[in-house]
Amino acid sequence: MIKAGITILDATSILKDQSTSKKMKIVLGEILDDLREGYPFSEAAAKHPKVFPTLFSNMLRAGEAGGQFDEILDRLALYYEKSHTTRQKVRSAMTYPLVLLAVSILVIVFMIGFIVPRFAGMFSSFGAELPWSTQLLLSLSSVVTSYWWMFILVITILMFSYQTSKKKYTVRYRIDSVILKIPVFGPLMKKAILARMTRTLSTLYESSVPVTQALEIVEKVVGNSVIEKLLREASVSVQEGNSIAKPFVGHWAVPPFVSQMMILGEKSGTLDFMLDKVADFYEQEVDQSAEQLKTLLEPM
Repeated sequence: MIKAGITILDATSILKDQSTSKKMKIVLGEILDDLREGYPFSEAAAKHPKVFPTLFSNMLRAGEAGGQFDEILDRLALYYEKSHTTRQKVRSAMTYPLVLLAVSILVIVFMIGFIVPRFAGMFSSFGAELPWSTQLLLSLSSVVTSYWWMFILVITILMFSYQTSKKKYTVRYRIDSVILKIPVFGPLMKKAILARMTRTLSTLYESSVPVTQALEIVEKVVGNSVIEKLLREASVSVQEGNSIAKPFVGHWAVPPFVSQMMILGEKSGTLDFMLDKVADFYEQEVDQSAEQLKTLLEPM
């Protein structure tokens, strides 16, 4: 609409009227009021951080300052579309095995808790010695039916402990490190995180957002403590006059391809282009890995 010459006020008003989300309609109404009072769109959007992330308002601010408002909106649209697609592919790949696992556990618990006990009386009436495997199954069934409440209690305690300990940085860092090292799932998660990191940094850098500020924003959206730490170190490296790629070189969580492309980008003054290409590569990798994972898990 901005490209078509419609004013920001009219464009926001049209978006508000056509929005099917009640929450978005209210937020756009408040933004419209701020625009009428003379606030720039970026400032009005920044008042609603739960709807418009820091990345969004910071890029709009850069677009307003450089007179590239419509171009920045276009980049943001492309960025969020690609990020959403990548996230959906990872979610789809993870959901399939988790649903199968959950259903399998429920079926096994149902059989052990309800079906096997019905056979226990029949087996005991035979008066013969049962095979060890059958005895083990009957013993397991007896434990499940007698102490089912203990299993629920243990699971609840473990879940509560996990949620509480995850708030501590050191614990969260270890958990995130383990996630990246898990066979099959780890590489998929790593590719998705690297795609998100490079795509976000490229979009911010291309939009003339200062490097240190861009790194801080990326740190908030990347979603992994290991990569967050590297981004903090990269920010310090830039402030000290060193390369942005320095902390990434040789790190176990970052393939040499990523750090080498960053170094080449910095030397040639095409960092945004290089990061964009890395993001394209890893988004394709996520797509292929997700399909391979589904194909592998189906027969298993």
